[in-house]
Amino acid sequence: MCFTYVPTVRLRLRLFKMAMQVTTLFSGSKGNCVYIRNGNTKILIDAGRSLSALSKALLLVGGRIEDIDAVIVTHEHSDHVSALPVMMKKYNTEVHMTEKTYEAFIQYYHPSYDTVVPHGTEYSINIGSLNITSFSTPHDSADSVGYVIKSDTEALGYATDMGFPTKQVFDRLCSCNRVIVESNYDEKMLREGPYPIYLKERIESNRGHLSNEGCALLVSRLAKAGVRGFVLAHLSETNNLPELALRASCHALSEIGATDVSIIVADRYCPTDIC
Repeated sequence: MCFTYVPTVRLRLRLFKMAMQVTTLFSGSKGNCVYIRNGNTKILIDAGRSLSALSKALLLVGGRIEDIDAVIVTHEHSDHVSALPVMMKKYNTEVHMTEKTYEAFIQYYHPSYDTVVPHGTEYSINIGSLNITSFSTPHDSADSVGYVIKSDTEALGYATDMGFPTKQVFDRLCSCNRVIVESNYDEKMLREGPYPIYLKERIESNRGHLSNEGCALLVSRLAKAGVRGFVLAHLSETNNLPELALRASCHALSEIGATDVSIIVADRYCPTDIC
């Protein structure tokens, strides 16, 4: 059974009816994918499970894999791209990623793909009714990026897989209505958990992942800047719990008196409707 964790004590929620349909199909260390539909335009951010799993998840929310106009990729790690080789071959799907990410991607999967469109780190494209702009995120990959996706009426920010939120990350996200942001690990769980020392140090580094406390600080700063909807994403299966991630961000929002903000946790394994 899937649950969406919503704060009911510290925060009064204000839910937004937005034109863009946004759903995290899965979000975590075993796979990441976001489905966005705006009118007749349908895109994915990442495709980090098997094509079969992705197809089944899409069907649950009224989508079809063959109707996807394009995939925009954050970076080349398998939990973000594993469905792409089969998807591009079977459906001829257009895929956008940075040039450095593409170079790293083809080292693992295939010499070349005709439907990949490579870009510089910071690029802006239009896909149907959506404008998509990338920005750099600090992560131990070839060229990790986040995205701002804009329709005529709203803007969605997406930033996961980052060791810390740079000024550029903050500047890009603070102009959005809603933000999907990483809350990867609980510091105590990571410190006392089963991972080897080198992996713990990698996760905690400035090119690793964002902790619950780091996410909470970013969420509070963005709320002050006017963002009114948050989704906590990419939670570690081993080093985090949804209630811990939510508690940290809710506490930070309470500290600044933010009572008109919505916040949920994306499910790791099945779809979570954002709006």
